[in-house]
Amino acid sequence: LRVLKFPLSTGAFEYIVTNLPRVEFSLDSIKELYNLRWGEETAFRHLKYAGNMIRIHSIKLDFLIQEIYGKLTLYNFSTCIANSIAKRESASTNYKYNFNHTQIQKFVRLYIIGVVKDLEKLANKFLVPVRPGRKFKRIIRRQSAVPLSYR
Repeated sequence: LRVLKFPLSTGAFEYIVTNLPRVEFSLDSIKELYNLRWGEETAFRHLKYAGNMIRIHSIKLDFLIQEIYGKLTLYNFSTCIANSIAKRESASTNYKYNFNHTQIQKFVRLYIIGVVKDLEKLANKFLVPVRPGRKFKRIIRRQSAVPLSYR
């Protein structure tokens, strides 16, 4: 394994452990690859938590695959809807705003079944500010698997 240390713009250091060969991958190329991967990590986090992928309800393999594909489809569809909806802009705000992915997925599901009529208006009520450079201490909690013993 190879441990890489490089400075960030804030003056702190980032450490990456990799098994990529030194000859083929320089420090700059690994930094670029890590930066490209960040979007996938963010999408996976939204899929896992906002898409409720941490709790799978099916036991049989066919139903399990169907549930995963259903949640993936809902995530992709709600992301497309969120990208096509215009965010309300205000000159008096200090931050740039993005949609709350958890709420968007709930609203898109309700829109599909016909409960919600004006998706754009409802989504604009749940905007969250983008705060670059925000730092806070992470709360680390133990998590265990959710048993399916009720079946």
